[in-house]
Amino acid sequence: MRPSATALLGWLPFLVLGPVLIRATPASADEPLASLEYPVKASLLLNFARFTEWPPGSPQASSPTVSICVLGTDPFGSVLDATVERRSLRGRAVVVERYGSLDGIEGCHVLFIASSERDRLPEVLATVAESPVLTVSESDGFEDRGGMVHLLVADNYARFSVNLVPARQTRLRLSSKLLSVARSVHGAAR
Repeated sequence: MRPSATALLGWLPFLVLGPVLIRATPASADEPLASLEYPVKASLLLNFARFTEWPPGSPQASSPTVSICVLGTDPFGSVLDATVERRSLRGRAVVVERYGSLDGIEGCHVLFIASSERDRLPEVLATVAESPVLTVSESDGFEDRGGMVHLLVADNYARFSVNLVPARQTRLRLSSKLLSVARSVHGAAR
């Protein structure tokens, strides 16, 4: 079943946290409603960066740009580039970087790990385990395998779950505004 445009966007009280470049309805009756999935996810990646604080002294904190990286087969195409075009966070330009190998990924701010990398997920997470890189994926069980943010479409709504344990291990601070709209938060203080 394809998600409806209203269903994909209806969950988005999160949109008040930042601008999003998507249409509320398809441009034509021929345009598939599922085509809204990646514009919504691209906007979420930008908002994840907006509501994450990197530790002082880290390369990410002192970088002149904020990098949103994609590792593996890119499901976004040009949508992610269009979403971050001319955007800035805390006075720094937002850039998109794409990686086919693990070389250099520890310098990313946000790392989207594509489903194509599912089999080498332990190696990917080990590569960034000591670096303050916000890891995001849509692979099933991502947060249970040590990832930080799992993106999913459930009940025709775009949602995400957060695992704070690996985020804390790298000294990343995720805003309470971000956590308040998560589907679930693992490792939260009780």
